[in-house]
Amino acid sequence: MTRKPTYEELEQRVKELKKFEAERKQAEEVLRESEEKYRSIFRAERDAIMVFDDETFRFIEANDATLDLYGYTKEEFLKLTPVDISAEPEETHKAVKKIVAHLPIDEYGLLERKHKRKDGTIFLAEISTSSIILGGRNMICGIVRDVTKRVRAEEALRESEEKYRSFIDNSPIAMYTLDTKSNFTYGNKKLLEMTGYKKEYWLNKPFHPIVHPEDLEFVINKIQDRIVGKGTADPYEIRIFDSSGKIMWVKINSESIYETDELGNKKLVGMQSFVEDVSERKRTEKALRESEEKYRQLVQHAPAGIYEFDMENIRFINVNDVMCEYTGYTEEEFLELDPFELLTEESKERLNKLFDEVFAGNQNPEPIEYKIRGKNNREFWVLVNSRFYFEDGVPKRATAVVHDLTAIRQAEEEKKQLEAQLQQAHKMEAIGTLAGGIAHDFNNILGIILGNTELSMYDVPEWNPARLNLEEIRTASLRAKDVVRQLLSFARKTKLEKKPTNIIPIIKESLKLLRSSIPTSIEIRQNIPKDIETILADPTQINQVLINLCTNADHAMPDGGVIVVTLKKIELDEDTAAQHPELNPGRYVNLTVSDTGHGISHNEIDRIFDPYFTTKEVGKGTGMGLAVVHGIVKGHNGIILVESELGKGTTFSIFFPVVAKEAVVETETDEKLPTGDERILFVDDEELIVGIGHQILERLGYKVESTTSPIDALELFRSKPDQFDLVITDLTMPKMTGDKLVKEILKIQPDIPIILCTGFSEKIDEKKAKAIGVADYIEKPLDMRDYAMKIR
Repeated sequence: MTRKPTYEELEQRVKELKKFEAERKQAEEVLRESEEKYRSIFRAERDAIMVFDDETFRFIEANDATLDLYGYTKEEFLKLTPVDISAEPEETHKAVKKIVAHLPIDEYGLLERKHKRKDGTIFLAEISTSSIILGGRNMICGIVRDVTKRVRAEEALRESEEKYRSFIDNSPIAMYTLDTKSNFTYGNKKLLEMTGYKKEYWLNKPFHPIVHPEDLEFVINKIQDRIVGKGTADPYEIRIFDSSGKIMWVKINSESIYETDELGNKKLVGMQSFVEDVSERKRTEKALRESEEKYRQLVQHAPAGIYEFDMENIRFINVNDVMCEYTGYTEEEFLELDPFELLTEESKERLNKLFDEVFAGNQNPEPIEYKIRGKNNREFWVLVNSRFYFEDGVPKRATAVVHDLTAIRQAEEEKKQLEAQLQQAHKMEAIGTLAGGIAHDFNNILGIILGNTELSMYDVPEWNPARLNLEEIRTASLRAKDVVRQLLSFARKTKLEKKPTNIIPIIKESLKLLRSSIPTSIEIRQNIPKDIETILADPTQINQVLINLCTNADHAMPDGGVIVVTLKKIELDEDTAAQHPELNPGRYVNLTVSDTGHGISHNEIDRIFDPYFTTKEVGKGTGMGLAVVHGIVKGHNGIILVESELGKGTTFSIFFPVVAKEAVVETETDEKLPTGDERILFVDDEELIVGIGHQILERLGYKVESTTSPIDALELFRSKPDQFDLVITDLTMPKMTGDKLVKEILKIQPDIPIILCTGFSEKIDEKKAKAIGVADYIEKPLDMRDYAMKIR
């Protein structure tokens, strides 16, 4: 029968249970803290750690370093297998199967594989694996490191070691040994051949005498350090003397020599050294340094920009001073630039085409032109000649020679401007030829119109309405005469007849004429003072300036508006005049013409004075009006300025320099025309001109004989030279020109006065005419007042 426990025993058991429960909780807390500790270590580990199931091969855990290395989120990564992250899936699959099948628990395997990130980039991974048990199941834990840089460094080191190993293996190396007192104990044949000494010179003799004095202290310290077991075994280079006293550079590589006694103790007995004659290398290095410095200077001071480019990392790795000057960056700034900062959008397209060509295998593409952007956003064209360097069929590096095309582009632009100017000169020459060609005939026609009009006016009483019409015809004919004269002046066929002028009467008369031709929907306002200072001017051309500007304003206001003509005197100080290089400080007469028209756009305002430039429709403008105005103002040593805004009208402002002279006043009076009763011989090949001239001269009281043939005129004069008091002859006539007729008449009667008339001539002017004996030279067409005044 089971004994019932006592109360004391029950109490003791309860205590034991409580103690056990406390110990269990404490153990669970320790376990929880341990798990948290290792979980923190797992998450914080800098190496990538991942765990995958050895049956499904799917990852079940990965730390933050893994996600950072491969570029996945944790959710994405846990859907993958080791094969998915491998750039060598078949090899990886085999390796994983082998690990799962053959790797014992707690035993590690190490291998290297190419892995790929989410973005497709490849890196070399060093993988350490081990089997672990989680939740009662076998798992594989892998630790991965990106060893791409290390492997590349190791490869570079191996290549370097191989290079020098090959060099050493294939080069005879001298060798010697020293005892602990620095005496030679051995020297091989190569050493003797190298230095020229005999073997007896070396044995049991100190090393020091053959060392160059400047290297002696360094060598002694090196040897002593090696003998006492200090220092390093690094090779060093010193200068020694050969048997002839010649200095030679040698490279020495030393190792300590030990002997082991019976008890296994090591004892230093000396050192052995390998000697290499590096004199030639030293000379080569010196020459190479000098050459590198020479070519570095050549590159730095080449008359073109030069840079070197890393194709893999998309960055500049070298640049010369000229390229920095082109772009405005310092060398440090240039090398830190994002290369795309230098490119415009157009340039990027051009370079993309170039790179397509390069990646297709072309190492030396044709030079290309593209625009680059400098430090201050200055854009300019360059010509770039590039050479690309490939490794394994991939471009790795490029060098480029860059030429700034600014000067060439400027020269091309200047060439275009010169060609345009030449073309314009040809046009102007054509206009001059056309103007000269029509001037003679047109002036004859005007002469006929003007002459007949004036003759008719004498026959029509002033009360007759036809008299007013005839006066309008006469006025229009005189204006047409001025137009022809202005056309010839513009074509450089006549000289300006500038004289001291008060332009107030000219402005008022011009506005009076304009009022009859400008629509009444346009109001003309005048701000004209009673007096103004004198300028040196050609009155006809001042008239033309105002007519052209007002006509231009008329065309700008098809629906009506206001033209304001203002005349005032103004004095420019040095500051104001400095704004316009064509002006000097001083007094000016300022003529302004303003309108309320549609205005001129910003893009067109700089071209309005160009010949043939017009914004009017075809047939409504020649583009010559403002060009003529500009030419006349320049010819008067003045300047014309324009201010305009679309929709707000235009103002032309002209400055004429003042002259300290009295103005020459020319006014047409109503005084009776001077007449006479002398005998005149009148010659012109135009029959109508002869008829008109004959009638005008007779109205003035003269006895006239006229002819259309210069030959007949000469015979007539020769037959009765004493019966003529004056000869009036045209210049351009068939069979005999007027100047030749003048010469022949003067041979007959040297003191006879002769008036030479012309519509236009490039061969003769007033100066040349008077040089051959002409009394006066006048231009057609002539009105009755011209005849009356010139004859008297």
